[in-house]
Amino acid sequence: MSSTDTISNIGEEINQLISSSKSESSKLTEEEKINSFLDRINNVRKDLIGRTEKIKMLDGLFSKLTWFEIQDQEEEELLKNLITEAKSFHDFRIRDFVSIKNSFWKDNICRKEISSYKNALDDFEESFHEVQQIFFDLRKDNEFNDLMNSI
Repeated sequence: MSSTDTISNIGEEINQLISSSKSESSKLTEEEKINSFLDRINNVRKDLIGRTEKIKMLDGLFSKLTWFEIQDQEEEELLKNLITEAKSFHDFRIRDFVSIKNSFWKDNICRKEISSYKNALDDFEESFHEVQQIFFDLRKDNEFNDLMNSI
């Protein structure tokens, strides 16, 4: 502590900082504050819509994979890696969903978009699990293969 520091001097600095902070926030009119708040909500909404669309595109791509046959070991490894990446991505996005829901749901903000996001995540999860099941479970199941060959 320097010799010029006194309770009075420190108190004055504190008051100046508090005053300047108050004046910064009071520079905005009430309408500007509301508009700023609504703009942030719209940005969250747009972000959720964008995330949902990307997940829907991933879901569609995984659905397309079910129509292919694995041609070689390289393709099998590629599929395994894609499924692993999809699981990791999905886990990350589920944590993201929980965070978003905890932040906005109770205040009834972006509920439609949050629900759509969760539905897209669920569909995506179902798609990559389906790919895993088709390529790595069912196609190695003798009973399933016998049934498919008899059709």
